[in-house]
Amino acid sequence: SLYVNKIYDLDANEFYLDPSVYSSNRNSYLWEKSSSTINIKSYGENHLKIGRSGSGYVFALMGDDINENANNHGQNWEVSFDFNAASGNDSTHFGWAFNYQDQNNFYAVIIRDANVVRVQKQVSSVQTYPVAAVTTNNVSGNTIDVDDSWHNCRIQKSKNYIIVEIDGVTQIATTIEASLSFDFGRMGFAVYDNSVEFKNF
Repeated sequence: SLYVNKIYDLDANEFYLDPSVYSSNRNSYLWEKSSSTINIKSYGENHLKIGRSGSGYVFALMGDDINENANNHGQNWEVSFDFNAASGNDSTHFGWAFNYQDQNNFYAVIIRDANVVRVQKQVSSVQTYPVAAVTTNNVSGNTIDVDDSWHNCRIQKSKNYIIVEIDGVTQIATTIEASLSFDFGRMGFAVYDNSVEFKNF
């Protein structure tokens, strides 16, 4: 089985748990494919390889539509994961989708093999970049080569404000937009092409 990471809900100060896909045996959640073109391979509860042939964003989604939750889960949360886009994986665009409605309507933190990270969105298949790409730098100010080995990404979202860290260094800390196109939605990993590994989520 393919088990989903737990997302920490900053409003309730607890992990967001979706009973619709809860597995009491593993205390975890099942991933759902957004498309038949996505391939997900599990190496254990906290290690996945996600890929596709061709190109175009596909998603491994967690849980149910959190817009249905009366406590407004989904506006304020944080997630952390390790990623590896080194040789053998080679994805050029990948990251974490949020406020996901469907394949054509979502937000995402996207890491690129050009050593940049950005926040982008699609509305009715039209892609824009509310937070422009910034170069991934380490604590010394040198560029982090995001596709050379394992790295860590941590994302914290508070309504329309987002903080993105790579390897413990803040890369983005800004308002996404004054008013988001979607306030709620699903969350999960995104990949544009080839494959990428995620673990320790």
